[in-house]
Amino acid sequence: MKKLILFLFVALTFSACKKGDEDIAPKNPADVVAGRYKLSSFSLQQGSQGISLPGNGVALSGTAELSKTSQDGYVKLLLTVNNNVVFGDADDVQLEVRKTSEAYGLFDGNDQYGDVDGNNIIFSLSGTDGNNQQIALSFVGKK
Repeated sequence: MKKLILFLFVALTFSACKKGDEDIAPKNPADVVAGRYKLSSFSLQQGSQGISLPGNGVALSGTAELSKTSQDGYVKLLLTVNNNVVFGDADDVQLEVRKTSEAYGLFDGNDQYGDVDGNNIIFSLSGTDGNNQQIALSFVGKK
């Protein structure tokens, strides 16, 4: 009986230490977040002008597409709203994908602009444009 208890204890100890597939980080985190996300909300403010969709009788039709770049761990963002490219068409901006607590963060240097878990994206960027006007861009989407 003692041998059986010892065997069960050892077997449980080793099986409890086994890592599941979900615990293993991918070699390239951009693989996890790359894809097309359908926007559920969008907001762009520039100076005193702005737009928030959906709202004011205007529907929202848009996507945020994250595509892998040639550099591991980086993605490029193409943001299209109501058939207009808002960001990313001619911009050569690459965002670094880093593992955060439960998801992945989108970073430019030390600044984090978004969270992505492979199914959902939340993005928020603010600053000043070339004319020294305040600008803020935010959106939420789902694959």
